[in-house]
Amino acid sequence: MLDHVELARAAGRRLALELDPGLEVAVERLLVPARYESSPARFDAVGIAIAGLVVSIAQFVWHIYRDSTANREKTRESIVLQIRVQVDVPAVLTPEERDLVIDAVLEEMERSEPPRAISPPADR
Repeated sequence: MLDHVELARAAGRRLALELDPGLEVAVERLLVPARYESSPARFDAVGIAIAGLVVSIAQFVWHIYRDSTANREKTRESIVLQIRVQVDVPAVLTPEERDLVIDAVLEEMERSEPPRAISPPADR
């Protein structure tokens, strides 16, 4: 399973194609700010808002997947609803952008997870 940092990076790479070409760098800047302290690069408000949302949702999803097995039984739809209720979305982002971020983060997490429906075989 990816940790929340790698999950945010994967979602940032993926969303850069759809939302903002500078998103991957903006996510990295939020994850490792010391690396960019002296950088003269400027980022637009929307790019930073999307990057912040990617990092927030990645942390939130990682905690859901990391926590008890009861949380692993949640449906994708219930996790999406929980994110929509509990994670603040910057005012400069549309609901469609929010949903793209949620989908990308969840898909990246699901790609890194073994299938949940298959239980290990019992030892004989």
